Amino acid sequence: MKVVIQHSETLHYWRADGTWVPNYLNAHHFLTASDAISKFKSTTEPYQIVLKFDDSKYDIILMEFNTSKKAPPANPAQSGIQPGV
Repeated sequence: MKVVIQHSETLHYWRADGTWVPNYLNAHHFLTASDAISKFKSTTEPYQIVLKFDDSKYDIILMEFNTSKKAPPANPAQSGIQPGV
């Protein structure tokens, strides 16, 4: 398994030289997801942590960071929508 950073929009992978590449085999491989998050905690790039396996059907996207999409409010009352109306 390899832990990599993937750009959420281009789906390219981050290399240690700061460039983005299309093939994860050419990307920087982190020891842990925590290491990857620490490296990117101050970036404004939209990215996700991906656990890559030899068989891609087992790949796992752990979390997406710095996206422009807003999550829906946890409480429907915060959205201004009144249930049942």
